[in-house]
Amino acid sequence: DERFPDDERLAELFFPFVEHRLSLCDSKAFGIIRKIPERYGNLDRISSDGKDALISCGEMFVGEAEWPSVLWIIEQLKNDPDPPLPNPMHAQVEEGKDYLLIASVRGRLCWLIQKIVVHNLIDHYPAMLDILEGYAFGPDFYIRSQACVPLSEMAVRRRQKLPDGGRFMPGNVAERIKGIALRMLQNAGINPALLDDASNVLRWIRDLTEGEATEVIERLSAVGDNGVHNRCSILLYFSLFRDGQLPD
Repeated sequence: DERFPDDERLAELFFPFVEHRLSLCDSKAFGIIRKIPERYGNLDRISSDGKDALISCGEMFVGEAEWPSVLWIIEQLKNDPDPPLPNPMHAQVEEGKDYLLIASVRGRLCWLIQKIVVHNLIDHYPAMLDILEGYAFGPDFYIRSQACVPLSEMAVRRRQKLPDGGRFMPGNVAERIKGIALRMLQNAGINPALLDDASNVLRWIRDLTEGEATEVIERLSAVGDNGVHNRCSILLYFSLFRDGQLPD
């Protein structure tokens, strides 16, 4: 029976039990989770651990190509308050140091969004970009960093061709990705970690104008040892290979 208890004391027992079953990717538990927004308007009744389990279910759904469920999870969690500010991940990135662990609801959600990108669900790229753009310019530096994971995969696909020679990605989407990457670089200031993250996106963007490429190289010069491989990659490309290939 998927009815929710009306008694709040019972609800305090019911939802943790559902979360436990969800951690086992129980299909009935997922069905109950899907009904929570209908009853309560959002997933606030579920703890951060429960939402973490929900993202794990989403990763399982990716393997089953159950894309409507994956997209539902992303839509429900895209504005989740976890991680709150301040948090240790943001503090470390704010100091210019990379935070290499995948943590928090929105942090993990970036990796679920990446699955939408790498499986080439191009019709959903604009909606994913709406989410990632908010993350990329939000106040949490750790979430900015994690947003670069799916953005890098989008950048890889910007200029790919279909078998008939047509473009895989619509031009407006491709330009939007480029614009976000350049703005991220500008907003990173002299923070080594954020500059490095932005460089991981920009290294795949080869249709920069000469002025844009110069700005990228100059801004990345503040990175120090971090990001130097990406800076060199961009510099070598524009020095040796770009001439005559991609007009400004």
